[in-house]
Formats: sequence, C-alpha cells, structure tokens
Amino acid sequence: MNSLIHLTHSGDRNAFIWPYWYHQLQENWDFNAGIESVFLGQTRYPKVPGISGFTTGNIPWADGLMVYLEKNCHADYVLYTLEDCLLIRKADIAGLKDIVVTMKKTGIGLVKLYLNRNLVPYVEANEREHGLVKCSSEMQFSCSFFPSIWDRKLLLSILRAGENPWISERRGSGRLMKAGVTPYYCDREIYPFREVVRRGKLKPSHMRFIRNLHIPPQVHRVEHFKPKGLGDNAGAILMDVVDRLGHYWLSAGTALGLYRDGKLLPNDTDIDIAIEGFFGVEAVLKSWLKGYTLFRYTTHSFRTMQMAFYKDDVCVDIYIYWPDKRWLVNVGEYGRVIFPAQMLRETVYLCSKYGSLNMPNPPAEYLKIKFGDDWHIPQSKKGVYEKI
Repeated sequence: MNSLIHLTHSGDRNAFIWPYWYHQLQENWDFNAGIESVFLGQTRYPKVPGISGFTTGNIPWADGLMVYLEKNCHADYVLYTLEDCLLIRKADIAGLKDIVVTMKKTGIGLVKLYLNRNLVPYVEANEREHGLVKCSSEMQFSCSFFPSIWDRKLLLSILRAGENPWISERRGSGRLMKAGVTPYYCDREIYPFREVVRRGKLKPSHMRFIRNLHIPPQVHRVEHFKPKGLGDNAGAILMDVVDRLGHYWLSAGTALGLYRDGKLLPNDTDIDIAIEGFFGVEAVLKSWLKGYTLFRYTTHSFRTMQMAFYKDDVCVDIYIYWPDKRWLVNVGEYGRVIFPAQMLRETVYLCSKYGSLNMPNPPAEYLKIKFGDDWHIPQSKKGVYEKI
C-alpha cells in the first residue's frame, strides 16, 4: 500500500475551473516524486497526463468520497483538497513525505497545510510538537477540507452519508472533538495554494490572477458543422443578424472586405461580427439569434469570447470583446486582440450593397491594427494577434 496519495475532489458544476487547476498542478507539482495524483469527479474527470481518474456518480459528496476511500484508495494517508484550491508555487514534496513519516511515528491523524492570517495569533499561542503546531480540537472548523493530510481511516470516520463539504466541516469538527482527536498545523509553506471559487462562482478578486495564468482559450464544440464558404445568401444572413443585435460592429474579414472591396471576401468562410460583452451575454445571444444553431463557442478566463452559429449553410461568428480600462479585448484561438474602447463603441455607418452597417471608427485605423499597414493590399493572411 502506498503511504500517501494526492486526492483532488470535484463536482461537475465546477468543471470550468479544471483547466486552471491542472495548469497550476503541472507548473508546481512533481509527478515523478512517487506520490500518485488522483482526481475524484462526479460523472466525469479531466483526462490528462499524470492523473488517475475516478467518478462517484450522482450521489452526495460524502457518499462518493466514502466509497472511494473504502474501495479504491490504496494509501494509508490522503492529501485531500478540492479543485478550487490552485497551487500557486512549488509544492514541497519532500516536506509532505516528512509529515507522513511523523504522522506514522506519532499517530497524528490530521495535519492542516494551510495558514490564514486570522489564524496566525492562534497558531503562535499554541505549543509545538514534532515540528508541527498542536491545536485544540475545540477550535472552530478544526475539520476543514482545505488542503490537509489525513489518516485515511480518520477521514472515513468523520464522514456521514448525505452530507456536503460545508455540513461535514461543521459537524466533522464536533466529531473530531468527541473522538479526542488533536489536529495539527504545518506553518511552513508545504502546499501553497489559493482558493479561487466561492459558492460555485469565481471570486471577483481572483479574476486578474486567473487571467495572468496565460492559459490558452478553450474551444467547445456543440455539434459538427464545417463552414463551406459564403454563398449568395450571405448578405441576407448578415443583415438579418445585425438587425437582431444591439450595438455591434463589423469585424475581421467581413469588415475588411466590405470597407476595402465593397463586398464580402470571395474566399471567406464566415461572417464576422463583434459586440461588447455583458453579464449573461451567452443566453441573450441565443435568444436574439433564435432560428440559428450554435455549433461552437470559445471561452477564456471564465468569459465567452466567441459564439459561432449557422443557418442555411452560412456561418456567423460573433466575437465578444470585454472591457479592460480604456480597452476592449478579445482572446481567441490565435491570440489576443485589443482595441481602444472608443473605436468600437462610437462606430460609423458603412453604406454597403446589403444596407447600412456599423464599422469601427475610424475604419482605416481599425483595419491597420487588425491586419497591419498593408491591409489595403489583397492577400491571404490572418489578422495581427498578440500572444496570450
């Protein structure tokens, strides 16, 4: 039996955080150090290198964890954490192993690996044993599911069927006290982490932290559709879509073709339109474009960046730009695009053969930023993107 496993537990509703969890794990965890990393999901789990995955099914949180610990866990000790506790610096693997050795020798059943500023006076007031801070079992939330190393049997003993993590924390603390279990703290930086989700949503204060992780956008395919090009009905589709939208502007190849050539680009495969993002934009766009089928969307840093629809074999890409101080920003598969907010908000009319359309202002400056100084020369190339 292995001495220690690293167990991350998650429900399906928090799958949005998994790419960020794994990115930080790759950066800060040594997968070759002899500690197995396990992801315990609800009906699915991220199938990524270095991780063993299990599912619990649609049963309560505690029930699924108990089944795993009883039937599938082959370790005496469990470094248990939830998926929203992202590693932010290198984990001290040697330090973790030393703690397990101490736990084996002394019979300690629980060592907490997190420290909160509010706990510093409390920790400083307690005595040390075995290089750890000895705490009272009567303290509030002596049982917590922030990163901690548990004796597997002790963890099983405080779980009860039907409970969620918050109920188990509150009631589990009483169970530890009743059993006379003394929890310990490690006040060294063994497993540095940051909790980024609260009540199923990203903490607003952590949005910039998430954006700075430089994780590529995620492309979500709803159904298979391959754009075949723009047929004779493309102009009618374009006008139908913009008539349904609020404020919009022509974007990318559609803006280039209509401004420079007075028509859609002959080799273009889709219609490009952009809007400014707002809360609930995904549901609103679906309602505005009733009759159109969503087949793909792209997300980055918990924001939708693109929604691709089709109707009558014509693809319509809606790019969603998000405010960042004086700028509007979009992040897609090819990189980041950034424009002055005023350029996209205070649009000008472009009279086309299809009708009057909104164009970024000034159009030539927009096209220069998007395609480079030679935008007015017909050629086959993508726009200009910044690396993410």
